[in-house]
Amino acid sequence: MTVPRAKVLPLVLVTLGAWCPSQLAQPPETVPEIRAPTPVNASFAKSWNAVIDIFANQSIPIRTIDRSSGLIVTDQLYVSQNDAIAWADCGTDPSGEKVAPAHATYNVVVRGDSARSSVRTTVRFADRYSTTGTLVAYDCVSRGVWETGMEATIRDMAEGHPVTAIAPRPTKPADPCAGAEHRVVHGHDECWVQEGGTWIWKPASRKP
Repeated sequence: MTVPRAKVLPLVLVTLGAWCPSQLAQPPETVPEIRAPTPVNASFAKSWNAVIDIFANQSIPIRTIDRSSGLIVTDQLYVSQNDAIAWADCGTDPSGEKVAPAHATYNVVVRGDSARSSVRTTVRFADRYSTTGTLVAYDCVSRGVWETGMEATIRDMAEGHPVTAIAPRPTKPADPCAGAEHRVVHGHDECWVQEGGTWIWKPASRKP
């Protein structure tokens, strides 16, 4: 059963009227940092294989892989807001609450030869807002936490040391509302659903 648009729109407009892109989040305060690569006391081949193994173990889908240039880029993936709040600065919402990134794209570059190598990880974190039903993404500023941990894991694996995987288990982007009307408030997905004969905005059940 669907609700006629004429009955839905007034409620949607009232609910969203106070929200606009400039109000959804204050700009990040973190200053972007250009990080130097992490040196690895192992060959390019060992570092490269370590990256592939880590991504495979964490089921992180790879969009681009080019061994000749040492580049690996992932798909855009959802991240857990509970974890990612420490990884990137997405600003704050109108109540002053820190906003967590909603998704990320991981980029790893490996350089080196048969004796030594280096690895540099960058992550593009982003959040989303919606006042019209259309999701718009904006970039967050990485704190370098995930990147530093990932590089340490790659280094230890390539050098043959014991390691503990630090990569999150992201998922491919999907429709969190399974075709139902969708909005984002404070960085969280909400779906327009019917419960007990009443239509309400309910937090999406998607778990990263």
